[in-house]
Amino acid sequence: MDTAGMPELPPFWLPWSVESKTASQVFIWFFPACTALMVVRHVLTKPQLHLILYVMVWNATLLALVGMLQQAMGAEKMLGIWTIPHGSFFSTFGYVNHGGAFFYLHAAIAAGLAHQSIKKRFPPVQISVWVLCFVLCLAAAFASLSRAAGLAALLLVLAAAGSIVRRVWTRSVGKSQLVHVIGVGCIVVLTGLVLYFGSGDGALSNEIEETFFGARMEEAVEGRTMQLPGAWEIARDYPVFGCGGWGYRWMALLYIPVNEWDLWRGPGKANVHCDPLQFLCEFGFVGSFLMAGAVVWLLVSFFRQRKKSGKTSVLGKWIGLGLLLVFVHGWVDLPYRCPAILIAWCCLLAALPKLTAPSDEWEEYGDD
Repeated sequence: MDTAGMPELPPFWLPWSVESKTASQVFIWFFPACTALMVVRHVLTKPQLHLILYVMVWNATLLALVGMLQQAMGAEKMLGIWTIPHGSFFSTFGYVNHGGAFFYLHAAIAAGLAHQSIKKRFPPVQISVWVLCFVLCLAAAFASLSRAAGLAALLLVLAAAGSIVRRVWTRSVGKSQLVHVIGVGCIVVLTGLVLYFGSGDGALSNEIEETFFGARMEEAVEGRTMQLPGAWEIARDYPVFGCGGWGYRWMALLYIPVNEWDLWRGPGKANVHCDPLQFLCEFGFVGSFLMAGAVVWLLVSFFRQRKKSGKTSVLGKWIGLGLLLVFVHGWVDLPYRCPAILIAWCCLLAALPKLTAPSDEWEEYGDD
């Protein structure tokens, strides 16, 4: 790194930030996430957690309707009020990839609630509500036109169809029931295909096919990897506390030639598009260790509870699938840079041990 003629940078072992205004977002994001995580883990009961899941899904469904209505009307301002600088938004998300990740995560919750309602033989109206929420959240994930979200939504469609097939194969069902199950499975698959190929008048499916099976594959890979070496260099130069929240966008310019600055200031270059590496770069090994430690602690708690109970509820499995999809997404994009996703992901992971625990341990209503 050539720092000739530049002000002296702070010592690598001190916490610092390039810009205090953006650095404060760390406190706005992580403190609420940690607080919510502790409340979910140690205060709320299982029925209360179910109520929170209901509210989360209803909220996501409402936002999905808002996003699709705005898209249908060709709205130029978010909610008709705010003008987004880069002109691209979906629902209340100024970055469409954030919107896509938010909706497929909540679609997974809705699928879990629908599956749980079917298993517990709840009234058909209640089952229909969760199925409708699942479809609308899926539709919003596709409508965001995010490639990663579209693929994740397709996986959820396949998982839903697979769970229906599994129910047929593992149970002795009558002919009439078999016809109904097959019909529902076909509806699920056809709905997913219609949403996939119809989103953006085919723009989403065309972009995914061109990216993964066409000439744009090399361009897509280069766009996601060109910033990784520089981010790693920053992490090596500031290994303890990193360069501060949102510091990458400023520090990256010190690691590239001046004649490439304009390229780095272009759309999509302000962040690494790999959340783990960007967190390491901006919060150092100390911050990354604390974040990773919290996740490992929650996972250990979940697997310990699962070993004790000997099973995982269908709701827990669907939530786990949603969490896994967001985690994988985070390696090629930046879903955790959205506070709504970060807090929801942490709360859901913290809730898994209670949601999978037997009824005699956690004030459960009904049977798993």
